[in-house]
Amino acid sequence: FRALGVRTIILDHHLPPEGELPPAAAIVDPWLKNSNYPFPNICGCTLAYKFACALRQDFPAELTEGFLKWQLDLVAISTVADMMEMRGENRPLVHFGLQVLKKTRRPGLSALLRLAGLKIDELGAGSLGFSVGPRLNAAGRLGDNRPVYDLLTATDPAEAERLARQIEQLNRERQELVEATLLTAEATLWRQNQASDFIYVLCGNDWPTGVIGLVAGRLAEKYYRPVVVGSQVAGKVRASVRSIGRYPVIDGLTAARARLEHFGGHRQAAGLTADVANWEVFTTELKEHARRYFAGVLPRQSLTADDFLPLAEASLELAGQISTLEPHGLGNPRPTFIVRDVQIKDAQPIGRARNHLRLTLIEGTHRLPAIGFSLAEKFLAHKSNRADAIGHLTENIWNGDRSVQFQITDFKRSGSDITEVEITDN
Repeated sequence: FRALGVRTIILDHHLPPEGELPPAAAIVDPWLKNSNYPFPNICGCTLAYKFACALRQDFPAELTEGFLKWQLDLVAISTVADMMEMRGENRPLVHFGLQVLKKTRRPGLSALLRLAGLKIDELGAGSLGFSVGPRLNAAGRLGDNRPVYDLLTATDPAEAERLARQIEQLNRERQELVEATLLTAEATLWRQNQASDFIYVLCGNDWPTGVIGLVAGRLAEKYYRPVVVGSQVAGKVRASVRSIGRYPVIDGLTAARARLEHFGGHRQAAGLTADVANWEVFTTELKEHARRYFAGVLPRQSLTADDFLPLAEASLELAGQISTLEPHGLGNPRPTFIVRDVQIKDAQPIGRARNHLRLTLIEGTHRLPAIGFSLAEKFLAHKSNRADAIGHLTENIWNGDRSVQFQITDFKRSGSDITEVEITDN
């Protein structure tokens, strides 16, 4: 662009590289060392939105307040999909972005929400992370994200419907590709790592780079370790990294940067490119960084609750009060409760794959409907009609009717050890 005499402004929300920055008329990045921006944990879409807000003083006719307001649906989707912490300005941006999304003027988004089976009045941050974001990313992961751009800018409802169906099909293909790659990656993991490693690093030949980040996330969740998944092509390795807990993967990559050609990202997710000749040394240095970070103690997943919840207190009113704390996400998790020694009744597998569980929790004369996603198999092995359960108190909306429901995230044998810790403000 400089050779053509075009002045360039760079917008980026990642940590800038060490050394000389790219030549540009201006670089806008809240992580620059000389930046005074008070909350740098924003996604690229939010950065672009803020840039547009700043340009309003120069282009008031084009960038009106109303125009900018109607862009908040994209800001909300991007903030959640890019795993930004739900703190600071991200919370109000997502909150108001969800309100805009429920009234979206984009025919493409309306069609996509309908095909995804999402009800407008039930949209929340979870819907963005688990349903909307993956669909918008699917086409790009398979090679060409142009259909998503066309979907978001479509004005004709018939064209929007066609594009939404195309993206829905691409999302199914993406899901199948992830499952196939995951099987191969899981077998590779134990050939290239030890159970005692503090971070798992694996690399395969010609794995589809569009899904390796999703595979890394699935492996990190299953084994509770930070995971790097790389794909080797023509002497280079392109890899994606996903973290667990508070381990800052970007710090690990920075510590091993001498072995990398390019890298970028944030605490929870990152990407990198390396020469195959440097991969083994990079792996060693990264694993050593993780070992030092965890102080030699392997990370162990533990479920933490905010309080115990007697079923007598599990009311629709309380669920409504909890909902005022939304939107939830990283940095602002949903309040979590433990219900102790409850009777389980009317347990039924549900869902297309019969892997979810619908049941009723009973404590004395009090009954509480409950649902557990991906818990049907575990319940069959539980072999008891009593349990301690951990989860969230939620509002269940069905055909316009509202009722209270307990969303179980896990359960175990009644009477198992539960450590209570009193937290005081200092």
